[in-house]
Amino acid sequence: MSLINDEEIFARVHKFKLFRKEGNIFIDLYEAMLGKPVHKFIAVPNLNLQEANRKYFGVGDSKASALKDCLQKIKDVPIDVIVPPEATENFLFDSTSPADSES
Repeated sequence: MSLINDEEIFARVHKFKLFRKEGNIFIDLYEAMLGKPVHKFIAVPNLNLQEANRKYFGVGDSKASALKDCLQKIKDVPIDVIVPPEATENFLFDSTSPADSES
């Protein structure tokens, strides 16, 4: 018997904080423990309650690779561009990869 429903994902969250001159930005690293996500690890820049635009999400097969992917994408990008005021998405239940949404 499964512990969660088929369409659900249960994830461990690791929290990181990047200190910049313009302000601070958090990166939540989601590690899928149960369920069927597109990627086992997803690094999501955010301002606590507001997530970044999907094109700045880092993905990978390990914590390090997802964080590295994310950090490379947000380097030299202003925080207000990474996390625009109107950004809200539910990426865990979207079947497309964050990398696929860069168009």
